Amino acid sequence: MLTRLALIATAHADPAARRLGLAADSAGLWFRSRRLRRHWADHENHCHQAITRAIAGLTPRRTVLVLGSGQLRDIPLALLAHTFDSVLLVDAVHLWPARRQAGRFANVRCVTSDVTGRLAQFAFGFAPNPPLATVKADDSIDLTISANILSQLPIAAEEWLERHGRPPAEIAAMAHQLVGEHLAALTRLPGRVCLLSDIEMQERDRSGTILARHDLLAGHTLPAPDDAWLWPVAPFGMAQKERAYLHHSVAISDFKAA
Repeated sequence: MLTRLALIATAHADPAARRLGLAADSAGLWFRSRRLRRHWADHENHCHQAITRAIAGLTPRRTVLVLGSGQLRDIPLALLAHTFDSVLLVDAVHLWPARRQAGRFANVRCVTSDVTGRLAQFAFGFAPNPPLATVKADDSIDLTISANILSQLPIAAEEWLERHGRPPAEIAAMAHQLVGEHLAALTRLPGRVCLLSDIEMQERDRSGTILARHDLLAGHTLPAPDDAWLWPVAPFGMAQKERAYLHHSVAISDFKAA
């Protein structure tokens, strides 16, 4: 309990993100990723391989932008730091373990920012900003990595709308809009874009039978990936004893060319 509270208290968080509970969510994810590190290792390896493919043949290699750097488990940080002149880790919440990892490299910087431009709208009633407004004007960006955040972007907005009694159609429309805005913003960034994302959640029993499927991209579809795999987000016994939750995940190492 004390460690969780310490993670939340010491987090570098966007004020709107903290108010909407994202600092606490990040702390929970940190504990879950450590507890399930054996189950998540293959997922992380696929992500590292996709980023390595995205780097191959890329010139110049000035700045790499990581959107949704999170716990840094799915990011080969040392590779990026040794390959690029500058590494920008962008997230609404940076916990101290991630900041400590980043601090090992002189050319790595944590940028605390809401990539949707919408969190302050729901937390404080402010007008929304364009997505990626703080980074998209940087022409030195040669590679952008959208690191498993696409399906997560609508969650804070959906929860806020649900708490305030908004109808399901409005909630679904907002989710669709946020996912679409991120995809559109990626196409406008300079340089190459590597997209890592989960696209569907599958509920399975111990025989492997798929009991239910849930779209994670609010109705959007992605180009054909160069890699796909199942990520056991909640293996048997985690959420339910006889049911596992797996995320169908994909990698598109050159999204703009796909």
